[in-house]
Amino acid sequence: MLHAIIPFKSPSSILHRLKDADVRYFFHDEEAGSIFLVSYEGTTGELAKLVGLSKEQNTSSGVVLAFDNYAGFANPDIWEWLRKYDDNY
Repeated sequence: MLHAIIPFKSPSSILHRLKDADVRYFFHDEEAGSIFLVSYEGTTGELAKLVGLSKEQNTSSGVVLAFDNYAGFANPDIWEWLRKYDDNY
């Protein structure tokens, strides 16, 4: 399942947790304002807790969204990542 993590503070903390976690794939483009695109099979709540976005582990602040529909104009690398990890592409 595809998720977007939108940090409001401490994106570097989220990046470190993603690198250390059991998340096989993620895309992070600093030009995109520190938004992370993550391929993760768990729930949004599980992913939020994993990256420190929960009451118990509030090492940063932000939101985690699950999505399966998208459109727009962006860096070709983003579209390639989506093509690779979106089962519905």
